[in-house]
Amino acid sequence: MPAKRNQAGRRRFLHRACVHFARELVLGDGFSRLNSSELAAGLLWSLEELRAADDAVRLGGSLGVTTGSDQGLGGVDHNNFVYSTGCPWRQNYTAGDLCTVPSRPQMLVHGLYGLLLAFYDACESVLARNLPDKWGNFLRSPGNCSEHGPVRLDPSKAALLESDADLAFIIESFDGDLFQGLQSVEVSLAGFKASSNLFGPFGGDTPVFPFSLSHLQFECNCWQRCFDGLV
Repeated sequence: MPAKRNQAGRRRFLHRACVHFARELVLGDGFSRLNSSELAAGLLWSLEELRAADDAVRLGGSLGVTTGSDQGLGGVDHNNFVYSTGCPWRQNYTAGDLCTVPSRPQMLVHGLYGLLLAFYDACESVLARNLPDKWGNFLRSPGNCSEHGPVRLDPSKAALLESDADLAFIIESFDGDLFQGLQSVEVSLAGFKASSNLFGPFGGDTPVFPFSLSHLQFECNCWQRCFDGLV
């Protein structure tokens, strides 16, 4: 179980890493201090790791997880949540209700796994349209900010966040249905009592936020653009 909980946490974190790299790759304005080849490499790595972590949580047999949640304890409830049509992680959700996401109103949501598959496709589309001549090293130190001079956002590029359909779907997932669903599964695996109006259908009356300090710090650093008006 600890290995599965760990991979569930990595899955949530890697999802947001994909959002970050995809957004910066499309905008390409230097704000991230990484060039396009490095951003593309970061997106590719995050996406591959996200797939692996998700397979481990659901199916088991990899990354230290023996039995996946599909077959493990509570598998029936897990499978209804992950594979059934609808959005059971939402507030006031009624089982069987159909639901969509704002960026793709024509797409019915088929559970958490259906959203993940759509997210994979969107990331692959962004990557295919921005393939570099060679892959860079996204893990390199970006260096001292003073070495690069002041970084100024280009407001004209903000329109790309909505006009690019794939990117709009990816960015919406940052704190939208996909993130909420992944977080709800993580909470259930951790055995926490979570407030139903915060974490979906898992009951309880004590809200719990399963973040480590290092995750919070990394996310605050990576998503700084959010506070500058470009979500």
